Amino acid sequence: MVSFIADEIDIHRAIDDIDVATDNITKENVPENDVSHVYYVSATSDAQKEKEHIHKILERKNRSFVTNFEFDIPDDFTITMICLWDNYYKDDPECLAEFNHFVKLSQQHSSQKRIVIILLRPDNHISDNVPEGIVCLPGFDRVSRELSIFKIVQEESY
Repeated sequence: MVSFIADEIDIHRAIDDIDVATDNITKENVPENDVSHVYYVSATSDAQKEKEHIHKILERKNRSFVTNFEFDIPDDFTITMICLWDNYYKDDPECLAEFNHFVKLSQQHSSQKRIVIILLRPDNHISDNVPEGIVCLPGFDRVSRELSIFKIVQEESY
């Protein structure tokens, strides 16, 4: 058990080191013509730290994201909305409005609009408003968020 905890601590330190290292690297802008998949992260005000972590992971994976849901994304782009579902998400009017709006869009354009829920707490209960077929992944800690984003990015072309 002690070795498992030590390995877990080492993983967290390695992820922290990667995040710090990427902060010091100047990234070249990807030309707009090369971008065809965009991410948007929806989160409550209590989950801003986790949202920043997701943005860092996406940057490391050279993925584009928008920080404003109202951003005009061309119709030929594919967008994945990542909902960081904490205990307050379903009660936050702004998050719920974004979620419901995107659910409608995804039903109209299922191949170009995708929703993924990342559960930030193991005891989270998904509300009845979540349509069937939406992927839910764990994001309780930094490691599970890293793995979940890796899976989301890996599946972006499917």
